[in-house]
Amino acid sequence: MPTRNSKSKRPPTTIRAVIARNVSELRDKKYAYLATATDRNRALAEEMESSLSQVQRLVAGKVGTSSDAIEQLASVFYVEPNQLLIPYFSNSITEDSFAMRRAREKNRKAPTHTQKPAP
Repeated sequence: MPTRNSKSKRPPTTIRAVIARNVSELRDKKYAYLATATDRNRALAEEMESSLSQVQRLVAGKVGTSSDAIEQLASVFYVEPNQLLIPYFSNSITEDSFAMRRAREKNRKAPTHTQKPAP
């Protein structure tokens, strides 16, 4: 009787590999200012409200992901969920687009100093 291959020994499915590649590249572009992949994974996990190990397995293509996680990832990367399923989609996003968005968000969060009206 033939033995069954365990999931851990099978190569990632095509969709899992596409998501892993897109997430990995978008992560590297969004968090380019962080020195290591572990730091970038940690930042992504925090923003997704997920664990570091889950993000590491996702990026490595070791695990699939839920539709909820895809929506969270899309939100973090400012893309539509279906775009994470498109091969090489991440090539169309530049590091500069994330840097500009970070600068806009930083400006929005900065307190404005306005003068109080005279009595």
